Parts: sequence; structure tokens; C-alpha cells
Amino acid sequence: MNYPLFLSSYLRTIYSSDGDDIFAFIKMATQGLSSPRTGKFVNMAASCLEPGEKYLETGVFTGFTLASASHGNRVDTIGIDSFDVTGPNSSVGVELDPNTIREFLRKNFEYFKVAGQIIESDFRNVDLTGSKIGVSFIDARHDYPSVIDNFKWQEPFLVKDAVIILDDLDCPGVSEAIMDWLKDHKEYELLFFSKSKGCMSRDISYDKTFVNGLGVIHYRGKE
Repeated sequence: MNYPLFLSSYLRTIYSSDGDDIFAFIKMATQGLSSPRTGKFVNMAASCLEPGEKYLETGVFTGFTLASASHGNRVDTIGIDSFDVTGPNSSVGVELDPNTIREFLRKNFEYFKVAGQIIESDFRNVDLTGSKIGVSFIDARHDYPSVIDNFKWQEPFLVKDAVIILDDLDCPGVSEAIMDWLKDHKEYELLFFSKSKGCMSRDISYDKTFVNGLGVIHYRGKE
């Protein structure tokens, strides 16, 4: 991960609306749920990957952020989703037909020419040994144990100076899991943490910069 390049760009990407319209189009075309600014942010982060490094996403839904990460970038992606849409803490937050989601994802993957693979599984059962993950976007099941398990599971695959992006901090347990992980693991550094005022209220938080919050973490690597 070209971390100096990322550092020089990440705050400008978060606070500037320049380029949001491109990702607003991708969001509309893919019927994604994350905000255009989130799409723009993962795109910038993916542009900082070094050769051989990959972009990892757990909880891909219809592929908006995967397509965003790939837009204008030569990046190899790994998307993991169990398509478990039951309950308010799922990656979607509403119950939809999983087959409909799969079909949207397939079409979006082809239309936006996303390079990489989709793995249908609980992330805990996926072995990525040999993969070098430079950017990880955590947007799977939104509850305390799932976020903690995601941190534990992905750590062996992270490169030094990897960037971890987390969506939906407003969901119960997500921000608490992030803070507890940071407290117990000093090799992780919090760069950005934002919760929306309209907690889990789509009509309110869609008008905010990020839908239901966003977190950004720097993984320094093991000593």
C-alpha cells in the first residue's frame, strides 16, 4: 500500500464533493446502498494499492462499492457475501430475495468490468492464504461479534500499512466493536470516525455525506 499517497488524499476525498457525481451514477446504476462519497473514497484507496495487492470487500450486495473501487483503477478485487439478508443487522438491513441480489451483482460485475472474484460464503470460512490485502472494506453483517470476527479473520492477509474501511457505524454494536478492537490492538490506528445524526433512518442519512457513518483505520503491521 502506498500509504504516503493515501495520506495525502484521504481527507480531501472525505470532505470535498468533487467527483461525487460519477459515483452517484454508479450507485444509481448498481442500485447500491452506500453513499456516492463512500464509493469515491474506496476508489481513491484502491488507487493507492501497490502491484500484487488486492482490494477485499465483505458484504458486497449488488456491487456498488466493488464497481467504485474498480472505476479507472487496475485493481484485483475479492468480494465475499453469504447473501444472508435476514434481520436488521444484515449487510442490507432489509429482507430481500437473495436470488434477486445475486442477479443484480452478476450483471453489475459484467457491466462495470470488475476484475476479480465473488465468493459466496460466510467470510469466516474463506481462506485467503497467499493474498496480499492492501484495502479492506467491511460492510457485512452489522453487529459486534461479526465486526470483531472480521478483524481477526482478515489480519493474516493484510499488508503493512493496509487501510480498513468500515460502513454503517450507526448500527448497534459496530462502533463499540471498532473501539474495543483499537483499544486492544495498538498496531491499528484510527484515521476517521463519523456517525450520522439520523441513526438507521434511510430518508435522513441518505442526505448526509455517508450513509449511517464511516470509519477508516490504518494497519501499521506487526512489530
